[in-house]
Amino acid sequence: MGVPDDRMQPTAAVRGAGERRRRLNDVLQALETAIDLPASDPRWRQVVAGHLADLVDALDEHVREVERPGGMFDEILAEAPRLEPEVRWFIEDHRRLAERVAELAERVH
Repeated sequence: MGVPDDRMQPTAAVRGAGERRRRLNDVLQALETAIDLPASDPRWRQVVAGHLADLVDALDEHVREVERPGGMFDEILAEAPRLEPEVRWFIEDHRRLAERVAELAERVH
């Protein structure tokens, strides 16, 4: 067996993106659980608003991690410039998601 190929090891940017994505998933699961509480529960709005605030933060952290200079998107474009339209689509999708989540958090709050 030869020496492992460094390209097969996740980079710091990919590991960072994975960590943020796992946090995002955890926050989404907590929000889903909160939403499932009976709407008649007097704490429902407060609990859901708290989880939506966590979602705003987690999404912001994820976006900052993957879109930062030297982040995962920069690595992707360095390795495969042909994927630039897809990367731009994700950047725009991040913006749209952040807007919608912030609007929902404001409405529930």
